[in-house]
Amino acid sequence: MASIRPDCDGNFGVFAVKFSGDGRNVLASANDGCLYIYSRDRNEVILKIQAHEDDVNSTCYSSMASQVVFSAGDDGQCKVWDLRCNPRSCPVGVFAGHRDGISHVESKGDDRYLITNSKDQTIKLWDLRQFSSCTGIERTRSSVSQQYWDYRWQDAPRNLKKTDKLRGDSSITTYRGHRVLQTAIRCRFSPTETTGNVRNCLLGIRGSRSVTFFPSATFTLAR
Repeated sequence: MASIRPDCDGNFGVFAVKFSGDGRNVLASANDGCLYIYSRDRNEVILKIQAHEDDVNSTCYSSMASQVVFSAGDDGQCKVWDLRCNPRSCPVGVFAGHRDGISHVESKGDDRYLITNSKDQTIKLWDLRQFSSCTGIERTRSSVSQQYWDYRWQDAPRNLKKTDKLRGDSSITTYRGHRVLQTAIRCRFSPTETTGNVRNCLLGIRGSRSVTFFPSATFTLAR
């Protein structure tokens, strides 16, 4: 089996992998700022995208049948890529508004809603129809560049406790109450089979010992 690892010197690590809906391709995000798509049929990497300025911690497909993928990284941005276009050139849109790097991105699976979890101790809900402006992207870059702490062994700094939105933040809702410390924890939409077809609940892991539950009553998803 071929490797996703590029032909280069230095340390290389893959942080997240997702199978395409048909199981033929593997989508991966890595510490070199890139997204990789590996073809199981051809046994090789068929696409490499220079996606972020820092580690790409998470990636996923918009839905099981979608050619749209999301990527999220330590630059605090969540980017949207359409594989039917020329994704090597630029993303089709960017979600910005977090004050620190993003540890995870999760799609609702309906090609419309997604959530991101960040080291700024928040979860944000986004609508695929509402990308962030250049102002939001620049404000996020500026905020992330001022963070010098390490979540693996330090407490979150005071400047991350601000509750006001960054200018240009296009998220629908921001959730607080969990902590991203010691491990890059994940956020998830609740499973359809246990919470109904709307699937509008959020989960956040607090370290490795408990779960923070954001009930569906806190927001309503438009049809």
